[in-house]
Amino acid sequence: MVPAAVFIAETTVASLNPSTQPLVWPTLPVVPALAVLFAAVPAVAAPPPLRPVRRAPAVAAESASPAASTAEPDGPDRATPAPPVEVPA
Repeated sequence: MVPAAVFIAETTVASLNPSTQPLVWPTLPVVPALAVLFAAVPAVAAPPPLRPVRRAPAVAAESASPAASTAEPDGPDRATPAPPVEVPA
């Protein structure tokens, strides 16, 4: 909101219609340029987003065997789930 207000306040008709004779680069006003940098600060200063923790894939042979479907879920032959694996950024 502040950068937009600065652009509106600092914009003049002459800056919207630069001279083409002689052909030169248009000037860069300092205040609007600082407003753009101010607006970009959150993109640089924000922490990276959190990524979900990936779980290790289940063993395919265990789920494919018919004995695994008849075994009790808390039985001793049931494999314990792997701990969460953190993925580096």
